[in-house]
Amino acid sequence: MTRASNLLRKIRGNKMILISSVILAVTFFCGAFAGFLAPCSPYDQALENKLKPPFFTDPKGRAHVLGTDQLGRDVLSRVIYGIRVSLLIGIMAVAISAVFGVILGLIAGYYGGLLDDVIMRIADVQLSIPLILLAISVIIVLGSSIHVLIVVIGLTQWISYARMVRGQALSLREKDFVTSAYAVGASDLRVLTRYILPNTLSSVTVLVTLNMATVIVLEAGLSFLGLGIQPPEPSLGTMLSESTSYLSSAWWLSTFPGLTIMVIILAINLFGDGLRDVLDPRLENY
Repeated sequence: MTRASNLLRKIRGNKMILISSVILAVTFFCGAFAGFLAPCSPYDQALENKLKPPFFTDPKGRAHVLGTDQLGRDVLSRVIYGIRVSLLIGIMAVAISAVFGVILGLIAGYYGGLLDDVIMRIADVQLSIPLILLAISVIIVLGSSIHVLIVVIGLTQWISYARMVRGQALSLREKDFVTSAYAVGASDLRVLTRYILPNTLSSVTVLVTLNMATVIVLEAGLSFLGLGIQPPEPSLGTMLSESTSYLSSAWWLSTFPGLTIMVIILAINLFGDGLRDVLDPRLENY
């Protein structure tokens, strides 16, 4: 049995991966096709229909399955568009942090010495600053936009990748197959990209899935504080922030965005845990 077929067999046999994959597939589908799936525009206001409960039908015959907000906007449409924003920021920010962190981790672990010391001390300094405080400080200086948010979150998440890849690179550079590559005249770049990097990808893949949940929560937190996505652009964190004044009179304004965040984070964490069980050889006999 080939390695690929064995991996597929393990994935099919892992219920956590299968269940979470279905949830994530639906989530990504909603985000990718928000313009087609949303029953209304997330920006259209109708003050005569404000704060209507779920399953309300307006005079025009449009059903608002999740109700309307304080400006009469359709909550379901805003949730769907909010999913797209969260996934976009999550994917882009994780991509930035993974690429940046893996490159620095490979350099630090492979070359060691002064480069290793400098990179790890920078990481230590950044770790000494609370993550949310660092993100807030940068956003206040640069302003709040989706592009700034992606870059800021991406550059605050690289440390976990760098530390993990560094540790693996320190171990792998002493292996016989790396020594053999040196013996036949392989360059440092070839050794890093052909022999060391591929052996770290399984761990990086698992970390990417788990880090995605962290990024989405961080974006929602910043938007909740008013430093993330700005109104009227729909965001799950912004919707939670706007709902705080209506917790007793309009429970659906906070419930549905909150449940959406919870389901997405739970699915991502389950998928990451299942992927770790499948890819980690130390758990193969368990």
